[in-house]
Amino acid sequence: YFSRVDSSEDCGVAPLPVVLNTRAARAAYRKAYPDLASARFAFVRNSFDMGLFEGGEAGAGRQGEEAGAGDPFRIVYFGRFRRFRTSGVAAGMMAALRRVAPDVARRAVLEVVGGAEGEDRDVLAGAGAAGIRIVPAVPYRESMAVLRGAGVLLTTLAGGAGLQVPAKLYDYLASGRPIVACADGEEIAGILEETGAGACVGAGDAEGAARIVAQIARGERRFDPLPEAVARFGAPEMAREIAGILTAVSQRPA
Repeated sequence: YFSRVDSSEDCGVAPLPVVLNTRAARAAYRKAYPDLASARFAFVRNSFDMGLFEGGEAGAGRQGEEAGAGDPFRIVYFGRFRRFRTSGVAAGMMAALRRVAPDVARRAVLEVVGGAEGEDRDVLAGAGAAGIRIVPAVPYRESMAVLRGAGVLLTTLAGGAGLQVPAKLYDYLASGRPIVACADGEEIAGILEETGAGACVGAGDAEGAARIVAQIARGERRFDPLPEAVARFGAPEMAREIAGILTAVSQRPA
């Protein structure tokens, strides 16, 4: 593909940029194609768009709305477990929670919002189904209310999938609720650190995730997202980045 694009230089046409959607993917492409100018590769992340949700502004579900001592502590995984999304880690986290923080486990509920099928349903049931609820999907427009009602938002990635970011992470950021991620690489960890929105452990570290969830549930650890940092992951900012790339391309000599 790149050799065909570059051959256009022989006709006096400037080579086109290649736009990826994570910083890690851009780094991987630059490494894979060292003979191409590094400036050829750009990245523009996915984003959240508050115009797609009913009511509210980004971050309106800020912390301080935690459940009372006798109320269920809701851990929400939003969406289906698809390729690279691991139900085993989510189930393992609940099992680990029962070991490392039984006081929290007694009132913790993992809600998988969007349903589960086949092997994923079996995995979740195999965890003893203790504290795990499989909830039908809700219309996307109504989903922000679900996210903002959570004590913790959970996302998982399989090992070795560090070049990608689940799209749900951006909606999680918009909710203002604390995020716990299980993922390798620096991409997701970097986003959570930059925004102050949560913490990331390794892809298979169910116990590490359980310990962070327990700290949040007990009020021992807080995450206060920085509004200006979260805004950088909104649709308007990403649209400006894409517009900048298109403008630069359109101004090149024919």
